[in-house]
Amino acid sequence: MSNHLLIDSVFNRDHGICAHCNKRAKNCKRKRRDWHVDHIVPRIIRVDNEMSNLQTLCPSCHRKKTVKDFMVYEKEYKLARRSAKT
Repeated sequence: MSNHLLIDSVFNRDHGICAHCNKRAKNCKRKRRDWHVDHIVPRIIRVDNEMSNLQTLCPSCHRKKTVKDFMVYEKEYKLARRSAKT
């Protein structure tokens, strides 16, 4: 499935509602094309585009989740490196 079809499928499945804040795309100043399809389990951990691992997020929630995901991954990566050294 192409990326555009996948994005449309996820957006339609989620009825254009952000999975985190429940904001509706049609009630938002930003247009649908500006909304994001997010990997629930980040791609750095699980590289796949399964529908069950994708969700619709508004741009604000996507930015926040991306930062949080990175911080969690970085912390776990550092812990794993420390464990490997001992």
